[in-house]
Amino acid sequence: MKSTTEATLPFLPKPKTVSQTSLDLAPEIILLGEQPDSEGLTALAEGFQVQDYLTPLRHLPLDSQEAKDLLRLVPAGPVAGGGGAEDCRLLLQPGTGDQGPRVRAVLHPGSTGALNRGFALIVQAALFLKHKIWTVGNQAGSPGLMIQDAPRFELRGLHLDVSRHFFSREVVLELLYHMALVGLNRFHWHLTDDQGWRVPVEGFPELTVAGASRGLAYDQANPISPAGEDDPSRAYTREDIQAVLHRSRDLGITVVPEIDLPGHIQAAAAVVPGLACGHLEGKTPQGPWQDVGINPWAICPTGERSYQFIEKVMDSVSKTFGSTRIHLGGDECLGLNWQNCPDCRGWVESQGIQPPNREILDIHQWEQHPARRALYGEFVRRIIDLAEQKGFDLELWDDVLEVIPKNHGAKQPAGGQPEAGQPKVPTLFCWHADAVDRARGRGYPLVSCPETLIYFDHPQSPAPEEPGPKHFDPNVSTLGDILAWQPPKDVVGLQGCIWTEVMVTRERLEYMLFPRLWGLAQQAWNPGASDESSRGGEKRPQWTEAWADLYDALGVRGNWDREKW
Repeated sequence: MKSTTEATLPFLPKPKTVSQTSLDLAPEIILLGEQPDSEGLTALAEGFQVQDYLTPLRHLPLDSQEAKDLLRLVPAGPVAGGGGAEDCRLLLQPGTGDQGPRVRAVLHPGSTGALNRGFALIVQAALFLKHKIWTVGNQAGSPGLMIQDAPRFELRGLHLDVSRHFFSREVVLELLYHMALVGLNRFHWHLTDDQGWRVPVEGFPELTVAGASRGLAYDQANPISPAGEDDPSRAYTREDIQAVLHRSRDLGITVVPEIDLPGHIQAAAAVVPGLACGHLEGKTPQGPWQDVGINPWAICPTGERSYQFIEKVMDSVSKTFGSTRIHLGGDECLGLNWQNCPDCRGWVESQGIQPPNREILDIHQWEQHPARRALYGEFVRRIIDLAEQKGFDLELWDDVLEVIPKNHGAKQPAGGQPEAGQPKVPTLFCWHADAVDRARGRGYPLVSCPETLIYFDHPQSPAPEEPGPKHFDPNVSTLGDILAWQPPKDVVGLQGCIWTEVMVTRERLEYMLFPRLWGLAQQAWNPGASDESSRGGEKRPQWTEAWADLYDALGVRGNWDREKW
């Protein structure tokens, strides 16, 4: 690997300011706490073990003793000072320890919210030393760095779909470390869909048994097809979830579970009688779905048993996760089965709308029918009201813009906390290209996650052999596309999404995620930061080369073909 000067060290995301300074630091890392958080900072510092932070990057050739030699953390007394929730000031200096190079540092976080960013920068510096990206001078007082940093967006998220293909607790834990290392702070866990229900619910044990069993395995020609022996029928235990929550708290990452409703529900509808009303060609759901795309089934929006089930799921998931923040989907709801449900037809007529005739309309006719829109709107209204009654912080996909009233939440500020006397409103995750524009000015907190750019299941080149769901979504997204993007400024954050219809192994997950995850991290922390160098006639940030070399050396199996960046 090529070494670099201190002034151009490839920190990721690029901090707000990095300047070279002359200093001579003690051989340990000194943590300076702020009032009134000094006790919390000291407790976190005392519990910080750098080897625990690093070794989950399983290929990192760094044992416990090496970690102690590279980094030693000593909490110091509180100092006066201010700053925002994630403001961080850091002094770094390369030095030598008993066994070789060591990072020396003084970390001065504005609060506990900035502590993990400071730790991540120190860990990055340790990796740079370990792999000779940063070199150490022999004399005392080697040039050091002064870093002042804060993020552009409050929410910096990554979504993982574990329904289409299940990923173990170990893979999820490792993903959290990759996120923390580059400043991402929100993990959106997509736990249910048509192809499998992966989260336990009190009173419904069959959801994670029959509802998680689809008898399918990966096949290159037809990525979701019956294949016999490799059955991806698995679900998380409560112990698995607690392990993820424990580690996420240590890393400063918020975990938000998603239960996708009212569509994307076949896995549940197949094992909970009456959850999906009506029928399709005389049939009801028979097991989790063995296909991909937009499923025709949806929960009955007019039956009280639907909302009783949803409330029980919300209560159980909230108890397991220790949080009242939940994502309830709302996307891609067809509800073809609603057409011949007596309750749905009766409710539609009560609203003065003529239901369709008894012959099932095709998808395109039904999507435009006022009865479908009314039924979908009724469901969205009911779950928003239910979340408000229970004091939940609700999140939904932007599809609900079709039916939520324009004045709903008009007094909601950008931070998501309502004014006194005003109801909570859901945060909308905007995946359609025009969703932020359509939602702007309607009073909802918005998160930008455009499908065309930061859906990491999309192929990284148009080459026929390139992995991705080309048979139903051929859009190409590259690291260069993400870095050239100008994110909207009036959103609370950005989120990348990993959908796993054609992503079944850890190796494939890494290939699709890296280096594109780094582009997301840069845009969410410091969008528009210019740090370009030329390679092969193209301009790209200098850090891309160093990080690709570093991760390749660590054994991470990303897409290291620069021609596809």
